[in-house]
Amino acid sequence: MLFRNGIIIFFQYISILLISIKCSQINSREELIEYISKKEEVLNIQNEITIEDSSIININSKKISILGSSKNSVIKFVNNNLTNMIFQEDCNKIEIKNIKIEGNFKFINNKNIIFDNVLYNGYFISKNENPSINSTLQILDSEFKLSNQDNGYEIYNYNLDINNSQFYGNDHYNLYLMKYINQKDNFKYLTINGTLFSGNYYNTGFYGKYSEVTITHSKFEKFYSGRALNSGGALNLESTNNIIKSIEFEDNYSESSGGSLYLKCSPNTEIRIISFKNTTSTESVFFN
Repeated sequence: MLFRNGIIIFFQYISILLISIKCSQINSREELIEYISKKEEVLNIQNEITIEDSSIININSKKISILGSSKNSVIKFVNNNLTNMIFQEDCNKIEIKNIKIEGNFKFINNKNIIFDNVLYNGYFISKNENPSINSTLQILDSEFKLSNQDNGYEIYNYNLDINNSQFYGNDHYNLYLMKYINQKDNFKYLTINGTLFSGNYYNTGFYGKYSEVTITHSKFEKFYSGRALNSGGALNLESTNNIIKSIEFEDNYSESSGGSLYLKCSPNTEIRIISFKNTTSTESVFFN
């Protein structure tokens, strides 16, 4: 028994050692740019790294993990009016974990994207231009806040899994906090569980189209939809198959149909255990 335990400990030590050898320790902007240009696959951010210039950082490695080592691990882009970092098509697998990001990311045809325990201040756009590829985006145990740009989170042609996370809006009207759109002939899967979406009384909420939707144990609050979007305040689903269960809607308003919930061309919908508090719309219809 002691011999076996000794063997296990030995191999655990070797595994940790190998991970340490493969992992690039990043302490400055210069090191970050250098190791990205070398296509290093594991970047361990040791402290706050501030990037002041407006140039775009392109990721071209086959896969990459951007990992934080402590609560002080931050990548901050000062000029965040536009996209700051682009994960190019060659990068198949992306892991962003245990870190704070201040900036805007763009993902292009990446097959697997994971945010895990991330504090994210900014927006991102994720586009899969080949819907036949079964690409996946996961957001786990994370908090996302929109910066004060006229752009929300946009996801196109991905299976999307959001679990135990929070999303907060900014001060822009006629802006969806999150848009999730697939192709008519290629539905993707959307799963949201244990998540808060909050619109700051300015943003419109979540818009989803052409997908298999399961939303459970979540809350949509403080959303506003003006006439320009012609949508419900909090949750808008069009041409989707839906399971909506154990959802709270609170403090949502729409100048069109559906103060909190609006379903369009989505007759295959199951709704159970939902609550509406302080929901208002100028038109009462929420199903079309």
